[in-house]
Amino acid sequence: MSNALPVQIGQVVISMFADTLTQLRKLSIRKMQFRITKIEFDVDDSIYDPSVNVITSEELAENYVGEIWEADDEDDLIEEITNDSAHCINSIEFVNIIK
Repeated sequence: MSNALPVQIGQVVISMFADTLTQLRKLSIRKMQFRITKIEFDVDDSIYDPSVNVITSEELAENYVGEIWEADDEDDLIEEITNDSAHCINSIEFVNIIK
């Protein structure tokens, strides 16, 4: 049940909130696209155990450079990649892809 009261203007009845959902959709945050051009991870390579295969920052970066990620903003992009890689990011360079 709507609290909006229809208003009669001439022959047309206009509801003050009839277009609310359309307006909310226009205001919703759209994810941006980012292409990763360079990334450096914080990888602890000080552990020396020949039986443990420790991935280097360069090897890890190969999985992300050139990839396109969707995120709300730059902070969200960093959080998404950090969660995906399970490593903190020391530095990142990217370009925004504009549709």
